[in-house]
Amino acid sequence: MDFRQPYKYDRDALSKKTAFKSVGPTRTQQNFKEECDINNILRKFAGKISDSFAGSGQEIFNASVLIAAVFVIGWTVIWMKTHGLEIVQHAKKISAGVVAGDLPHYSVSVIIMLATLREGSEIVLVS
Repeated sequence: MDFRQPYKYDRDALSKKTAFKSVGPTRTQQNFKEECDINNILRKFAGKISDSFAGSGQEIFNASVLIAAVFVIGWTVIWMKTHGLEIVQHAKKISAGVVAGDLPHYSVSVIIMLATLREGSEIVLVS
């Protein structure tokens, strides 16, 4: 069995080997691609706000996004304040189970992986 090594394999051949191949007619309708583009949707939305508020639509849109962010962050702080102790107790219970031998060692690794994945997804979604 050959192992793939950096810089010693054909990326194009691997891409063709693992690529998804659509057979048959597609149901995707390309005539809607301009309507579904998020940039066009936001452009229309900001334009309508700008027309409604005498040219200050961009500022109002930015303010609404910031207000939404304040509510999300505030909700997160309140939720963590009420549920933080519960999360700590659960983590201590799992680590005690690993130390006692009741749980496998990879249990802590899975928790760390899921926490990192959650944080990473928050960074990707917010930025």
